Amino acid sequence: MIKTNTYDIDFDFDYHSYKSLHTQYSIRANTALNIVRAFDFAKYIGIPLNNFVTINLFNIDQFAGRLIFSRIRERINRWLKRLSLKLGKNFVPTWVFVFENPLNLFHVHWCINIPDELKNDFRKKVRQLLEKHQGKPILDNQLNFQDMDPYTDKTLANYLCKGIRPNYIDFLHLQERAKFQGYIIGQRARVSRNLGPTAIKRANFNATLQRHEWSERHPHIADKYEKPEKWDINEVIPQVTGAKTFPGFQEYWKKMMRETYYFRNRLGDNRNINGSIPRTYAEQAAKMAKIKQQLSYNI
Repeated sequence: MIKTNTYDIDFDFDYHSYKSLHTQYSIRANTALNIVRAFDFAKYIGIPLNNFVTINLFNIDQFAGRLIFSRIRERINRWLKRLSLKLGKNFVPTWVFVFENPLNLFHVHWCINIPDELKNDFRKKVRQLLEKHQGKPILDNQLNFQDMDPYTDKTLANYLCKGIRPNYIDFLHLQERAKFQGYIIGQRARVSRNLGPTAIKRANFNATLQRHEWSERHPHIADKYEKPEKWDINEVIPQVTGAKTFPGFQEYWKKMMRETYYFRNRLGDNRNINGSIPRTYAEQAAKMAKIKQQLSYNI
């Protein structure tokens, strides 16, 4: 097959790498699990993620785009802390973000908790910061804000995880949502420290058993939103709930732990922990060069 567009070559190479489980082309399973749990834990501690922001950086280099978003996030964190001191309240920066790059359309999804009385100021400030740091006016489709409903935000959590590694799609039941989200330089997704695994462990929070307890713990939050008809606090939607409700859970969990161990020790450990993953950076480079050579034969 002859291709006239050079991007077609890049896309084939990227998609092949994605299917080959190369880490920079997908979200790792434990990262996706952290995102899903962060949404539940945010509601449990009374700081639900209530603003969904999408910043499109299509015409900006990835390095520059990441720097712009980092500066925006840093300034918003400072802004919230400053208001905490001024108003005598505790506005803790609480957020989750995911970078995506499907078809070279680089953008970031950012879910953040903003007090209702500051929502309009927040959106105005993000717009000003984006325009300032990118050095040019904002395009019509570059910035999008949406309100989030804590009763249905789990759908959005799954949406953020749609770029999960192909061999873990069944792990989080993302068969209808998972899709290749392109090549990302650097960190692909992150949750704020107060929503991370350490904070969850210290709070003894079990998403399986306590996912809906937030509505009773924080009725002032629950009363702001309309409860869905079939929503029941005693009904927990089976997700990754253990071997009894998800027979393959143990196998997925062991595989995830092996891969996590590999990534933490890849520079100093030459043992073959997972045969499908190169053990050193040199082997990764050799594998990618081999894939690229194979693809060049079909051009």
